[in-house]
Amino acid sequence: MDKKFWENEYKNTTHDFEKNIKNTSPVVIGFNTNIDKIKHIDSKFLDFLDLKSFNTPKNTKSTINSLNDFKNGLIFSMKTGKAAEWVINDKKTYDYLKNNTKFDNSQIGGQVGIIANYLKHIGLKTVIVYNPSLSKEEAKYYEPSVKIPIIENDKLTFKTPKSIDSQNETKMNLIYEFKKDMQINTKNESFKTPRQNRFIVSHRPKKNPPCFDKKIEPHFKELFKNVKRIFLSGANIEPTQKTNYYDTLKKQIISITNLDKDIKIHYEFTSEENPIIIKNIIDKILKHTDSLGCNERELCILLENINKKNIAKYIKEMNYSSPSLISGAMAVAKKLNMKRIHVHNLNYFLCITSKDYGIPPKEIRTALLYSAEAVITRSIKQSLNNINDIEINLKHEISEKGLNEIKNASMFLGKDMSEGYVELEDYNINMIPTKLAEHIKTTVGLGDIVSSTAFFGDIVKTK
Repeated sequence: MDKKFWENEYKNTTHDFEKNIKNTSPVVIGFNTNIDKIKHIDSKFLDFLDLKSFNTPKNTKSTINSLNDFKNGLIFSMKTGKAAEWVINDKKTYDYLKNNTKFDNSQIGGQVGIIANYLKHIGLKTVIVYNPSLSKEEAKYYEPSVKIPIIENDKLTFKTPKSIDSQNETKMNLIYEFKKDMQINTKNESFKTPRQNRFIVSHRPKKNPPCFDKKIEPHFKELFKNVKRIFLSGANIEPTQKTNYYDTLKKQIISITNLDKDIKIHYEFTSEENPIIIKNIIDKILKHTDSLGCNERELCILLENINKKNIAKYIKEMNYSSPSLISGAMAVAKKLNMKRIHVHNLNYFLCITSKDYGIPPKEIRTALLYSAEAVITRSIKQSLNNINDIEINLKHEISEKGLNEIKNASMFLGKDMSEGYVELEDYNINMIPTKLAEHIKTTVGLGDIVSSTAFFGDIVKTK
């Protein structure tokens, strides 16, 4: 694989995006915002937890009802090197962690919060955020020019974040970041962390369901005027026997897509473990949206929940190789009749699009390249405050493993993938190698930056 080719493509892509991103149409993002309190784990914090006296259980249950459950989840994440998010149900444990952890910083969190601010920073002209549970405290973390739709006197109006006066409870997640090669010793095992990642203690206070309020439905035509891209996430509330808000969201998605054939709706899947929630996301959301974003682990979760466990097992056995991820993404696309599936991992990004998605593969590749530049900037700087920040990181090395996986994909497909895309009978396959940085400062929000840039990026008109 020609590394020089990819270096030139990265350089050209960044230049074109800087010139043209301000001319894009408005975008809408919903539904979840929270505040992230971030702790970079050090030896003092490990001593505070006293892991040396803790017996690691054999089984994990993905929920936190005690301090020992928290330790178990943190150890699971550090041992596997995987990002993990466990829901905390015990207020006493949550308050203990919140009050006894010396956090390094607080920032906007949730896919909506992260993406909204990021898109404004890189120059997108109009970013509309809809969060039915937005609190006054959360709104303070938004960029001032973000637009928030509100119904007043039966009319649609757009508020600035600072003007929001909400009584909703603030959702605050506790995020514990760990570095690669940290030595961890418990009572019954010792290991080194295989890679840098994070463990999230997910606080889920009672919130309004993540869908559009009934009052705003009659104003959909006005709300989505000139909008071509909608990014949704955060549908992670188990339905009750009385109400299944997923049915409401399904009807709203269908109603929105009927407004304009050019509107494309994306759903960002996260590491959900609840099979009831996953089934509703699959049946009521993914089957009615155009696009899906996920990482390699989340793709396996979806496969296991659409009766494709054999493919999920194959992906894991093949250590997330490109042929296995292509097989998995294609299986999901066909099963759910989706037009676009974007799978991101450390060394390469994969995006499968159907022929009727309407975007040429070269433009898909361009958007993927820009998303890789954006995410490496965010990982090193911890923030991305201006589109010019991205040029700083053009010098970083392209992943050799990513280049090799493109070669493996070529052999698997029987077609040349050296320029990052091939056209099959019904689908186009797009792949790019990512860039790698030695000194990553944060992993929080990187998947959101990747997915949103790749999804919104193909409406940025480049050469």
